[in-house]
Amino acid sequence: MIREYMLAEMLKPAKPYFSKGKPRLWVSDLGRCPRSAMLRLLQPDIAPWNPDVHLQEVMQLGRYIEDATGETLKNTFGKRYIGQERIGDEFWSGKIDFLIEGKDQVLDPWIIVEHKATGDRWWNYNENLPHEDHVCQAWLYGYLWHQRWPAQEHPIVILYYRSWGHWAEYQITADDNGVRLRGAMDDKPVQDLIWLDPDAKRMQLEGYVVDGRVPDLGEIGLSSASDGQGCTFQGRPSCRFYEECWGR
Repeated sequence: MIREYMLAEMLKPAKPYFSKGKPRLWVSDLGRCPRSAMLRLLQPDIAPWNPDVHLQEVMQLGRYIEDATGETLKNTFGKRYIGQERIGDEFWSGKIDFLIEGKDQVLDPWIIVEHKATGDRWWNYNENLPHEDHVCQAWLYGYLWHQRWPAQEHPIVILYYRSWGHWAEYQITADDNGVRLRGAMDDKPVQDLIWLDPDAKRMQLEGYVVDGRVPDLGEIGLSSASDGQGCTFQGRPSCRFYEECWGR
């Protein structure tokens, strides 16, 4: 009985989101498969894909955790808490998970929070967290924020993970050598440098948009669906364009 109620709630159709003006890249595309991003932009008539029940349940539980975090931030920051905020430019469109207004550039700067709920298997900062595509997304929100308000001091950008019994929080700062992380995982301090160039990935995707083309599988380093570009999740197809690339 309870399972039937949960399934009915989970399988309610989501409200469609229509971008104003021409279709743009999503912030979540950065660091992920550029072929998927360009197929969505240039071949919108490809049959839509619906994730199976298992994957939808995982996604819904992640939304529950995110809502709980947002409620805590709202109670903590009061009127400074803006919450979700749409942001973008001529190439990109996205929605900041949590935006907190700054009162002072030094003592109380603006804060951008990119929130991720994930399973318990990832909690080893030497090997798994943070995921590079999540770092790219958080970085891009900071980039777009600064494009909109160039006169303002750059905001603090935080990538925050939660699961059933774990948490991790990273403040992200890009420099010429990569992306620097400072924070903690399960109360253990973390300072690290990731050899990652989100800006180069941004320019690559924008170049595909300008050229109006979908990159080939080989061009982006894909030879099978298990190469780690988000084709599958827990052994199941997780990309709406899976069949376009790999067939049935």
